[in-house]
Amino acid sequence: MLLPNPMAIASSTLPPTIHCANTRCQAPHTGAADAGADVVCQHCGTPLLRRYLWVVGNSRWTDSVGQLIQGRYWVVGDRILLDTQPGMLPVVPEVSATLPEAFEPYLHLFHYGSSVPKVYGLIDLADLNTFLLEDAPIQEILGGGSTSTGGSSPSHADLMPGIEQAWTAASPQRQLSWLWQIARIWGPLLREGVAQTLLEPELLRVDGSLVRILELLPQGKSAPTFHQLGALWHRWSAKADPSVAGFIQGLAERLLMGNIDSTEQLVPLLDKGLAIAGAALSSELQVATCSDAGPQRPHNQDACFPASGTFRLTHSGPKSITLVCDGLGGHDGGEVASRMAADTIHRYVQTPANLEGTSPGLAMQQAFYLANEELIERNNTEKRLQRQRMGTTVVAAWMMNHLFYLGHVGDSRIYRITPQVCQQLTVDDDVGSQAVAQGQNVYRHAVLPSTAGALTQALGITHSTAMRPTVQRYFFDEDTVLLLCSDGLSDHGRVNEVWQSIVLPTLTQNINVAVSAARLLEVANQRNGHDNSTIALVHYRITARQAVDPSDLAEILKSWPLSAAPDSRGPVVIPSNAGPRRAGQARSSSSKPSPLVVLLAAGVMTATLIALGYGLWRVFGAGQGQLQPAPTVPGPRVSPPQTLPPQVAPLKPDTLGD
Repeated sequence: MLLPNPMAIASSTLPPTIHCANTRCQAPHTGAADAGADVVCQHCGTPLLRRYLWVVGNSRWTDSVGQLIQGRYWVVGDRILLDTQPGMLPVVPEVSATLPEAFEPYLHLFHYGSSVPKVYGLIDLADLNTFLLEDAPIQEILGGGSTSTGGSSPSHADLMPGIEQAWTAASPQRQLSWLWQIARIWGPLLREGVAQTLLEPELLRVDGSLVRILELLPQGKSAPTFHQLGALWHRWSAKADPSVAGFIQGLAERLLMGNIDSTEQLVPLLDKGLAIAGAALSSELQVATCSDAGPQRPHNQDACFPASGTFRLTHSGPKSITLVCDGLGGHDGGEVASRMAADTIHRYVQTPANLEGTSPGLAMQQAFYLANEELIERNNTEKRLQRQRMGTTVVAAWMMNHLFYLGHVGDSRIYRITPQVCQQLTVDDDVGSQAVAQGQNVYRHAVLPSTAGALTQALGITHSTAMRPTVQRYFFDEDTVLLLCSDGLSDHGRVNEVWQSIVLPTLTQNINVAVSAARLLEVANQRNGHDNSTIALVHYRITARQAVDPSDLAEILKSWPLSAAPDSRGPVVIPSNAGPRRAGQARSSSSKPSPLVVLLAAGVMTATLIALGYGLWRVFGAGQGQLQPAPTVPGPRVSPPQTLPPQVAPLKPDTLGD
């Protein structure tokens, strides 16, 4: 593949011209970069795409606002660019093995796309340290405005608010949800050496109830600690909503004292706190579904629950589950597989006995496993081989206990839509996405090969021990629409093209979701039309808000008493303006141990050395120099429920449903 020759940075003060993103068209449109222009290509009818990018690098771009860089990128604000040729591939090194090292954490965290932006490409092949991110927390400002630098631009866009900027005005539920998300992603970022990001408030941007990372910050020689996280949260607790301030302060103190030293301890405490705060919100769900074979297919292999054409009002609970399945294996198999899977999954999660003693996330996984085993058994019974074997993708949205559990296997998708953004929450289980997560390529190039869309997993194809369903948890405290769809709609970026004109009115003009779903189906048939299309819209509405009782939150911390842990630094006194202790920073002399503690420590060390010497004598002396094998201690046997396989830890992302 030929790449454009790297050009020296060139500037232009001419108004930007947006080119059609349709690769077969790419016609130029002057003035289309104006915010809110929402125009379609005059040549092919494709809605024009305004894709905003964030620049990672040390240079500031304030002086370049209003200029065109490399003949392609319009500088909207400091380090915010608009790609005026979104149908062209971004520049990357031609050989994947030469991808810059700075790309690696973004690629490995690809499956955390709702929090972490994706690598887009380089501005110049000669500068591997300056690169572009897409899906960064950038919002388009409709109806005019100015950039963060104070200048103006034909296209108005700015960063989403920083977490500290938005903290004071946030609801108590939202404040706890933000901490909950930070705690859950701490482990994955720590493994990639970029957890320092979570200690830098300017890099934590908020998109309503979601925390989104602006860019990843590599850590220094030493990894960030929970002590530093506790210091940051302690500072935030002073400005938290009074109903949750004591709870947040209590968590921060336990992090500082070393009483909480793992996410396995921290996340369940935040789970309980969020459940109590979430119970103060009353909500309802409006669900609409529709499905069609499309103009080019004689049979519809898709299925959904509730059935196509349904509109219903429901609330949180077992019966709130919504499903979309896209069948594989021809009309004699695909339509059977999708219907079987939808029936099995919704029956499983609506059976009270299956929910006892387990979390909703694990229950959803088990439902996926059961559907998979039933399809495999049917394939074997009917002696189906290779391409004749029936299978199906699945996406599910299920609201239980004030949380949304979103699960998927395959390439059907779930999008989150608010008045500000349309964001894809699932990552396709296909060859292209796998290549990105393995660090082999950036997304825009990985999806190009004809094999990139081949599925890496689906229900009914492989045994459940080799299948890894993804189940994620989300907490929403604002009116939101979830769009579940098969690839008959999502192919060619149709959702991003039409969400503002079709789905957004559900939130802003009270348009019924059934009307919006029907219009999306028309788009799928008219602008794609090559496949069956199934759409489910879930409109989540907050109907009432009650006060959160601080005493209920205080009860959570009583089961986790604040006491000095063995490695504690002693009593913690933090000034109101104090930040986290920097790595390597000297401790206060007031924390020096007393003489009694020194004597006790010396005694323990002496006893340890005596025991160690005796142990070495037993191994090398009494055993005539031969190492003795350690006795075998059998581990606990874990039997899976019913006939389902044992749980397999997913490769991507960490299962967030339990």
